[in-house]
Amino acid sequence: MKICSGCNELKTFDYFYKNKSGKYGYTAWCKVCVSKNGKAYRQKNCERIREVKKSYYQSNSKKIRESHKAYYYANYERFKESKKAYREANLDRRKKYYKEYMTANPEKNREKSSARRAKILSNGVFKITNKDLKKLYNSSCLYCGSKKHIQMDHIIPIIKGGRHSIGNLAPACGKCNQSKGAKLLIEWRGKKSNLK
Repeated sequence: MKICSGCNELKTFDYFYKNKSGKYGYTAWCKVCVSKNGKAYRQKNCERIREVKKSYYQSNSKKIRESHKAYYYANYERFKESKKAYREANLDRRKKYYKEYMTANPEKNREKSSARRAKILSNGVFKITNKDLKKLYNSSCLYCGSKKHIQMDHIIPIIKGGRHSIGNLAPACGKCNQSKGAKLLIEWRGKKSNLK
């Protein structure tokens, strides 16, 4: 048993941290008092602590990154297993979130599926920024000029070797996009003129 210097209560040794230089080999303050004192200090000096950490990171950033990288590769299997376990434990939650996100962002869903198809066909996939997508969906249909139900259309269809890049994308209304389908522009326009 030992009396804590912070709260002056008599407590068993398992309430104290081990310290070789302390009396009986334990700290003078109990774990609860140490925690309270540390929290109060951090709240009082939060700006100073943040500045010290920031300056330390800036002067040792390369060393820190290398040590993190080394630790990650040394424990790669453990990280892999923990990620897998987390995914399996939260499968329903992740599915629900993904479904809600894709419902709220249909253009992202379309872009993702187009990119996937292009990857499968090895035509080439290029990063399309949100700015480009916004501009595309706010434009009028390239084929008929309509502004309703604008979709992303590949001018040269992916199935015929077209790339998933901003240079091969055009805004098209739902009607034109569906009637064009996987046809080239010349084929589609020719078919439309034959129907008239």
